[in-house]
Amino acid sequence: MGTRLTSWVERRSGGKYEQIDRPDLFLSFEPFAPPNYGVYAFLAGVRNYAGITPLSAPRGLPDDVRESVSKRYYSYPDVLHSASWFLVSELAEVDYCEVIEDRRERRVGSDRADFYQTNNTVALGKGEQMTLREFLGAEFFLDLDALTACNADRIVFWFEL
Repeated sequence: MGTRLTSWVERRSGGKYEQIDRPDLFLSFEPFAPPNYGVYAFLAGVRNYAGITPLSAPRGLPDDVRESVSKRYYSYPDVLHSASWFLVSELAEVDYCEVIEDRRERRVGSDRADFYQTNNTVALGKGEQMTLREFLGAEFFLDLDALTACNADRIVFWFEL
């Protein structure tokens, strides 16, 4: 069974956050939603088979999240987990040139560089050195650019089993 990310893009207006609907800007209908366990590990430590340091542990839903979002999240406690959020400015300030160690175990005999055993982490020092930008992949940055293009202030997200 896989994990999937659900997210909402928000802009602050009149002292509160409102949802921005611009699916034409993102690779899917939600930023960071196409399954990528490397991105999930970076954002919240979810499915962190790479053994990287997440940007933050899940923060929970923000106190000022819209009631409809909160109600949806708390309606499925056995399925939805690891709610969190980031200001777009926080994501923009990260040093994506930082070298990290990707400790995901590669599938034996695969000639594809991105083909991993889904749940194995190799020992520290046995992984592959790369920049955080390389680790996250081009799609992450297309979505980050889209967040900036639509003047988003915050992204709220959670994971689903």
